[in-house]
Amino acid sequence: VAEAKPARVVSPAEFLRRCVDGGARCVDVRSPAEFARDAVPGAHSAPLFDDAERADVGKCYAKKGRDEAMRLGLAKLRKKGGLGALAERVAGEAKIVGVYCWRGGLRSGSVAWLLARRNVDVFVLDGGYRAYRRHLRELFE
Repeated sequence: VAEAKPARVVSPAEFLRRCVDGGARCVDVRSPAEFARDAVPGAHSAPLFDDAERADVGKCYAKKGRDEAMRLGLAKLRKKGGLGALAERVAGEAKIVGVYCWRGGLRSGSVAWLLARRNVDVFVLDGGYRAYRRHLRELFE
């Protein structure tokens, strides 16, 4: 497998331009409950974890740190068919994918790394959905 290019991290304005005008597939990897509350228009929901799994991983992160949370998350993903199944769910047939989570960190970065290794042109929303909301507020102030 060739060395994957790191995913680009782009501003909310650039993320929207690429997804809306550029035709990239916009993918929300937050939990179903997070997606149901609100999402970037046109985003596809491809949750890394269901709501209970997300809560478990979050608690593990708070109590035991990032490394233990990563191990727990990977174990949960393996039970759902592994990383290949995740990549298929996220990217589908798309060759260009924009990914976001809540803060633009661990979930979206992990998925972006995986997609880049599969030669998908992938970019991540800098600051995640939270930054997108802030960007919208600034546009309308």
